[in-house]
Amino acid sequence: MMAAILTCGPMLTSCVDSTEDNPSGGSSDPRNINEPSAFADLMYPNIYVGDDFYDYAVGRWLDQNPLKPGQYNNGTSAAMDEIKDEFLGALTSKDYGVKTATDEVITALYNDYSAKEYADDKALLKEKLDKLDKAATKEALYEQMGLLIKEGYQMPFEYLCRPIERRVTPVLLFPRSTKEFIATAETLIELADMTKAEAKSTMEMADDWMNFLVNQKISRKASSHRNDYREARLEKVNLRSGTRGAATALQAILKAAGIDADKDLMADKHFAYVEDYIDACMLDHLKRLCKYLVVNRDCDYIPSDPNDKQRVWNAEDIVATLCKCSYSPITVNVSAVFNKAISAANREEVVKMTEELRACFKERINNRQWISAATKANAIEKLEAMTFYVGWPGDDSGRKNWLMKAPNKKSIYQDILDLFCQRTALVDQMKGKEGEANLFYANEWDSPSYVNNASYLQSDNSMCILSNNLMSPSFDIQMIDAMKYGMLGTLIGHEITHGFDNEGCLYNKIGKYEDWWTPADKQNFAKLQDAMVKNFNQLRYADNVYCDGEATLVENIADLGGLNIAYDAFVKKMKATGISGDELDRQGREFFRAYAYYYMENMSAEEIEDYKQDEHAAFYLRVNGNVYLMDEFYRLFNIKDGKMYLAPKDRIEIW
Repeated sequence: MMAAILTCGPMLTSCVDSTEDNPSGGSSDPRNINEPSAFADLMYPNIYVGDDFYDYAVGRWLDQNPLKPGQYNNGTSAAMDEIKDEFLGALTSKDYGVKTATDEVITALYNDYSAKEYADDKALLKEKLDKLDKAATKEALYEQMGLLIKEGYQMPFEYLCRPIERRVTPVLLFPRSTKEFIATAETLIELADMTKAEAKSTMEMADDWMNFLVNQKISRKASSHRNDYREARLEKVNLRSGTRGAATALQAILKAAGIDADKDLMADKHFAYVEDYIDACMLDHLKRLCKYLVVNRDCDYIPSDPNDKQRVWNAEDIVATLCKCSYSPITVNVSAVFNKAISAANREEVVKMTEELRACFKERINNRQWISAATKANAIEKLEAMTFYVGWPGDDSGRKNWLMKAPNKKSIYQDILDLFCQRTALVDQMKGKEGEANLFYANEWDSPSYVNNASYLQSDNSMCILSNNLMSPSFDIQMIDAMKYGMLGTLIGHEITHGFDNEGCLYNKIGKYEDWWTPADKQNFAKLQDAMVKNFNQLRYADNVYCDGEATLVENIADLGGLNIAYDAFVKKMKATGISGDELDRQGREFFRAYAYYYMENMSAEEIEDYKQDEHAAFYLRVNGNVYLMDEFYRLFNIKDGKMYLAPKDRIEIW
């Protein structure tokens, strides 16, 4: 199926000679270099590279593969998303996916599924809500909130763990986006037996909480499905002492949850505002919020009412939702299943590539003229200390310590309740642990291997390339080197550069918030950032829709750095294999075409709207907004002018 989506075929190992004219009319622009290319079927050779590299490199594919009705996007990234969907579809099928790799937790969930348990499941949920209702004082309600936190609920925060400063650290986390609030008034009426009036007032309280999160910048109003979570700066929890010796709301909640706030507990820097919010809530209002949060987490885990033909919610739906939810208790289990399909040879080659890119980045740091020797030394120290995870830790045996145990309850809903309780117990068991593997698994709760993503974690100074990236169309050992480095290589470089973008540069080699820059270097970096903002502010990705250079600055710095680092590593690799001169230049042009192929996509109106709030620039601009900043790009394609042409003085090189 993937081959049908991507007509270029990312497995190509040799060039395809094509001089075919643009099928829509016209001929190849004489200013372009006419040569064989593995990407010939994607290209419009009549579009001058100096005018629009993206349309030149992949425009034909975009025109010949318009979006289908209801499709969000298509192209390379969409094909990588389909890997996840196909995997979860197989895993959640009645055959339990790949039988030799089936996880016992998934099997238990299926074995315990029964729509006949709907009434009992609903009664169990209602029992939780009734306990909240019976709280006669706020102090009694705080106790119930703490007990629910032990069961893995947001009350109104979740108790989890994250890799922070090279230790597994307990944290209090909030939803990253208001899109995580999925329960509706209809849900409350069905599962919580609320009247319409009760459901309406409960939704009003939930909306108030969501607006609070957004206004305090703890969560986002909306986000694209592709958004990475740019972690909020976590700080040591500082609870107030209370008045007249009385415990504060947060102290009471945490005590009931069995959480020791005096031992390395971390939270978002706006955490203090949450106490103000809880203090200001009337008892009845806070009860409604708590009831909403319980229903919101569990509504997708209760099978359909067998008497209600409108609500069809079977085992496959429930398990798939559990696999996709944020901080799911079973992502470490499911990732282990997914990883068994990854070629060991693919992973080994990518491991080598990451070290090649580290070495090239070190050279680039030493060659920067805008930073002093002192800052260079600190940057190199941080780079050399950065942990690289490719798919999974080199020694994956520690995974067993993070796996959920198979529940064996009466129903799938009760199984899931058990799994969330296990997750909370695991936080208590693993907090304070060190070692790269433990840090990786702590992060894997939020970044399962089957998701199309990669990440850099500021608080741990670690870079992770998820397993989804270790297979076609992103990577395969049989690909030509231009594709390996122009695609996955630029992604690896992108994540490494995040350690040195305008946010990552605030953290040291172990992920501690620390200033390691000289004042003069900060000023020089600020000037380069201003230039990047200005460059992207003038770029348009849809009719009358321009990029927000400030909002996308972090990702744009990483994109440009990744492109430069990967290109340097690619050239070194070519020279090491004896390729030089005109052939090296030809393959260098293939590198840039591969970069465009990696970000090839048609966007729907919905995605265009989402990009207005995305920290990433649109794919079209992630290509054009960066390649025209590189001197080597102009040299390779012999660009002397054009609509996108930038004079040498206007080109930007940061890392």
